[in-house]
Amino acid sequence: MRTSYLDYYKLILDKVCFRQDLLRKEYRKAMNRLGESEQAELNKWLQDRGYPGLLCADEHKSKSIRESMSDFRNLTV
Repeated sequence: MRTSYLDYYKLILDKVCFRQDLLRKEYRKAMNRLGESEQAELNKWLQDRGYPGLLCADEHKSKSIRESMSDFRNLTV
């Protein structure tokens, strides 16, 4: 049976939760790999597990960076 990326990242995040820097790093990787609905599900899972709220702050920061890059690409075409 195959494991989805969402389940894989849940497993990874659960294993690295003792180190905040690793947790953030793996969270960012997950946000880059997962689709929007899976990102929302992962964020809900993190909240339910009581993980630190700064993960959500990282998500908003990375979204604004992606949007800025998208705007830049559209200007250079």
